[in-house]
Amino acid sequence: MPEPADWASLLDQMEADYEFASAGRTELIQPLWQAPEHLGPIPDELRARAERLLSMQQKLHAELAKRRGSVARELRGIKAVPKGSSDQPVYLDIAG
Repeated sequence: MPEPADWASLLDQMEADYEFASAGRTELIQPLWQAPEHLGPIPDELRARAERLLSMQQKLHAELAKRRGSVARELRGIKAVPKGSSDQPVYLDIAG
């Protein structure tokens, strides 16, 4: 039977990963996360902690999706700038 300490250790790592991502860090320091198969159901005493972490991750995911959309719009705007010869001035209207 899985020990609560195993789940606590996993939650520690997942919280550290959340802090890493929420700080805007993007470098990959470990392989993509995969759910462990050996832990079984989460112990009742850790359920509230896991649910808080899940809620925080969902909020971060939504925020990152918004940021990704903003970046995509900016990139489309940059790609829309005409490419002229280097002797022609180009003005980019960023306000409207």
